[in-house]
Amino acid sequence: MKTSLKDWPEVFERIKRVRGLDESEKVLYARSLAATPTERWDMNETYLRSLGLWGCSALKKQSQIEPREGGLAARHGFEP
Repeated sequence: MKTSLKDWPEVFERIKRVRGLDESEKVLYARSLAATPTERWDMNETYLRSLGLWGCSALKKQSQIEPREGGLAARHGFEP
């Protein structure tokens, strides 16, 4: 069954009786199941952009973060 993001309500109908998930989680799961690979990539990119974790500015932010003293490396003797 080839689907597209616009078909997520049909997929939701098929999984709405799954136990262990609330309704919002079922909607997200149905959307991800119904999406094509390109649509899944776009959804992932949009989510990362909303968190500020996408693009050159995200790389600059990440490189500016310095490790804490006494972190995991220091506890295991890997501190330079």
